[in-house]
Amino acid sequence: NATGGVIHVITKEPNQDPEADLQLSYGSYQTVEMSGYANAGLGEGVAVNVAAYFRDQGKGYGHNLANGKEINFQDDFAVRGQLLIEPTATLSLRYSADYTRQESDIGPGRQVLLGSRNGFGDTRAGGIQDGNFDFGPEGRNSQWGVSQNAVLDVGGASLRSITAYRKFKFFALYDLDTTPLYVLNARRVEDGSTFQQEFLLEGETGNLKYTAGFFYLNLKNIQRPVATFGAPGPGNIDRFSVQET
Repeated sequence: NATGGVIHVITKEPNQDPEADLQLSYGSYQTVEMSGYANAGLGEGVAVNVAAYFRDQGKGYGHNLANGKEINFQDDFAVRGQLLIEPTATLSLRYSADYTRQESDIGPGRQVLLGSRNGFGDTRAGGIQDGNFDFGPEGRNSQWGVSQNAVLDVGGASLRSITAYRKFKFFALYDLDTTPLYVLNARRVEDGSTFQQEFLLEGETGNLKYTAGFFYLNLKNIQRPVATFGAPGPGNIDRFSVQET
């Protein structure tokens, strides 16, 4: 139930028809992108498909003026596989697994806003993609998941069971003082997992289509609020805490 509408993404299911696709591109900032897809039947009632995406950015969009190194990179990797087993004409079992990883310093990089000054009275240094840090900001996040979708046709209706588990992690380092001095930096760490189970009865009788079911969700999230650290002195506080829901 979505008040403003919903974007419904349906991945392509495995089938018996052999298929393969590969796309490769090279662009500015020495960016290499590659995506691929393959599908094949493994026997009667069994099929599999795999899709993958890779992106590597060789040069950064800007520079860290404090040490001359390139900054503002983004590298991505994602892979997903599905196995479809149809042992009978009325039973379908689909198993899925996926993994995604992203590494980027674009978000954690901080800079003085145009027309303003930082706490030391300094104005913005360099261009919009440049920074002025005592260390290189970084961000990493990853997630993986597995699921099963089982459907049984009982004549005039179908019983569906969806089971899924997902694990995610996030890490970031920030230079909050926006200067090459070791004054105020921050670290953010978060990880969690979800487990869900859904049972559905779907069917129709006459002009009536119906869906009834049960849904269970267990969400565990461990968030360590931003830990600040820097040179010893008034105003620099080391703060560590853990929140679990």
